[in-house]
Amino acid sequence: MESAPEPRGAETVWMFRRALAFVHLWAFGSLWTQLDGLIGPQGIRPAGEFVERARAALTEQGDSLWTALPTLAWFTGAGPTALHLFCAGGMLAALVLLFVDAASTYALATLYLLYLSLFGIASEFLHYQWDILLLEVTFAALFYTPRIPRTVWLPRLIAFKLMFSAGVVKLASGDPTWRDLSALDFHYWTQPIPHFGGWLAWQMPGHAVSCVLMFAIELGVPFLIFIRPYWAFWPFVALMSMMAATGNYGFFHLLSVTLFLSLVPDGKWRKWSRGRLVRPAPPSPPRWAHAIWLPIGWLALLSVLHLGMLGPRRARPAALVSAYQTLVGPFDAWQMENAYGLFASMTTERLEIQLEGSDDGVTWKKYRFKYKPFDAHDLPLPALFHMPRLDWQMWFAALGTYRQNAWFMEFQRRILEGSPAVLDLLAENPFPDAPPQRLRARTERFEFADDPHDGVWTVTPVGPYSPEVSLNRTGSGE
Repeated sequence: MESAPEPRGAETVWMFRRALAFVHLWAFGSLWTQLDGLIGPQGIRPAGEFVERARAALTEQGDSLWTALPTLAWFTGAGPTALHLFCAGGMLAALVLLFVDAASTYALATLYLLYLSLFGIASEFLHYQWDILLLEVTFAALFYTPRIPRTVWLPRLIAFKLMFSAGVVKLASGDPTWRDLSALDFHYWTQPIPHFGGWLAWQMPGHAVSCVLMFAIELGVPFLIFIRPYWAFWPFVALMSMMAATGNYGFFHLLSVTLFLSLVPDGKWRKWSRGRLVRPAPPSPPRWAHAIWLPIGWLALLSVLHLGMLGPRRARPAALVSAYQTLVGPFDAWQMENAYGLFASMTTERLEIQLEGSDDGVTWKKYRFKYKPFDAHDLPLPALFHMPRLDWQMWFAALGTYRQNAWFMEFQRRILEGSPAVLDLLAENPFPDAPPQRLRARTERFEFADDPHDGVWTVTPVGPYSPEVSLNRTGSGE
């Protein structure tokens, strides 16, 4: 008796899940190494304190804890043991997804719930676009199955939204550097964490041409998803490869490429693997499998509504906005569907916050970060399988004031206290024996130097970023 035919899309789903498992290994592993310094009890923003404050506030308001802030920390607390178990559990679930087909649904649900649990309690440090994208993709992956071929449109719709939104927001913002195609003249050195690949790209001519190609990929190629999906695959991968080659963006590139795998037909995997990649058919869906169309239809509708709201806020149809808010409002905190759009407005200068300590107020020593430029000759290396979240937050802090970044003052307080967990987030501690008596933060302007013999950067002092601080008798910054 002949075996049942292979369901269409089995190889693509198999590759998609393995790639997503690897992204989660990367995400949980990288976060685990920074967890204590960022949100541990002696970290910059202790998650345990945040959870208790949130519980009291939500209870007083009569709000549902799980609607406002879905996290397992409501049951486990957010102490160091629970936080580390969240990361360990995430890496274990990713390994299960990587190697055990039969448990893939349970592994995906575990990954989604554990990452969502950390997302909700990590304050500023886990709220980047790739974090919400990882949650949306993982939730959608729960319903992506080769037994129902049309479920492939869940990741494809997210891929369309991700790429098309990136192009639309740049034009809708009215930023002149995108309009006159000069944005890349600034991007390579003003991006959050540049590395030597960005410096090499900046030296090359044709930045305006690169801008045109980027807009063609972001605004034109996404429509191929609905006509010839595979034709969109390679331009998307090429754009993500260029981003990875010129800047540090954590796991964003690999996660995006994981989405794009849904555009590849099974025949390509078999051709590339010379017939060795033939996955066994998954078990037949149960009779109630038609119920899967309810969440699928809901997610697809949200994505379509979101696409309809792209562009300037004032131009968004009121009916679309109302429909979207009605559908997504009760589940907004679950990050099942989100908006995207990197670099809507291009920064045209690079300000670096330099943190310095002193024991006497006369001699000041500078703290070195792992991936931020330190001086005129310092060009960071690629972070590879790591997302340095403190370094990223320092870039955002430099775009505003210290009053707009309450976490920065808490960061300084931990340095003055000599917190080992926070100091481990830095590349160099100039006070290894005891913390300094005073801290100050100054702002410097960094620009790529025209002549590399004089250094990679031209550095110009700007002025103080925040007031000089020290510890008072109660141990708080003053």
